[in-house]
Amino acid sequence: MTEENIFHDRIYRGLTVYFARIMPTQNIYEVKDLYVRTVAEDYFVATDKKDKHAFLFMYKDIEKDNNIFYDRKDAVKKVKEAEKNRKEISEEIYYEEY
Repeated sequence: MTEENIFHDRIYRGLTVYFARIMPTQNIYEVKDLYVRTVAEDYFVATDKKDKHAFLFMYKDIEKDNNIFYDRKDAVKKVKEAEKNRKEISEEIYYEEY
């Protein structure tokens, strides 16, 4: 049995999961409350409870990124750690003068 099948057995329709959405280049650090709406052999689709945005997750990517959690506290902990260790991004835009 592969790791993908083990994870696949733990995801089912109607389950609430928490997505640690970390995008350092965009300065986005947030936790999304998602409910699983579709489960397939190699992926599942979860929808945000607030804005109804759908997220497609491949099982192999979840194992690699480790950004889906069953407990909200774990997701918040990961986001806060990433936000604490972020690099400062300059908002200035440099233009060349001709």
